[in-house]
Amino acid sequence: MNDVTERLNTLTIETTQTLIDSAYAAQKQNAELFQTWYEAVEKTQKTNRDLAVKLMKQSQELQDLWLKAFRESVRTTTNNFVKVADTQLDTVNRQVNGVKRETAAAK
Repeated sequence: MNDVTERLNTLTIETTQTLIDSAYAAQKQNAELFQTWYEAVEKTQKTNRDLAVKLMKQSQELQDLWLKAFRESVRTTTNNFVKVADTQLDTVNRQVNGVKRETAAAK
């Protein structure tokens, strides 16, 4: 009976240690899984942040280019308007001067 009691005590101790080791292994595995999950989330967030920053920079550049093109268009339109207006004023001025000369010559 002594051998049975001794084996029972040894088996109880071994089983208890195995349960403790199992609990520790499960806790360690959970910690590793959490760490892996956390790193994946962190990497995804970094990727998303990087993409958002890139998109904002591209949008800003696009807006700057659009404004530059708009300003150039307005400048060109204004210059063309001024040239046309100058030409028309010169034509009117020549016509008025021609009429003045004709009128002066007729007197």
